[in-house]
Amino acid sequence: MAVAAERTATGTRRTWGVYFALTQDAADEGALEECRQNAKRDGLQAPCWLFAETASAPESIVAACRDGRASPERCAIQDKYGPPPR
Repeated sequence: MAVAAERTATGTRRTWGVYFALTQDAADEGALEECRQNAKRDGLQAPCWLFAETASAPESIVAACRDGRASPERCAIQDKYGPPPR
């Protein structure tokens, strides 16, 4: 699962991508691609980040939230709804 989020004048907009595959790498790539397509369709400028891998948060989003590369809106979604980090 992947998600993008950005703040607007009227609140937070977000979009998702979900993809099931036989391998984790294929599922990650499929979810990111679906998220990117949905973000483009919906006019979001925010990047897509992985939200969950199996039952844990991927290190990529944990690190991006920690060092400020991911938006506060995106990190808030991870904190509220996401699985715990590995």
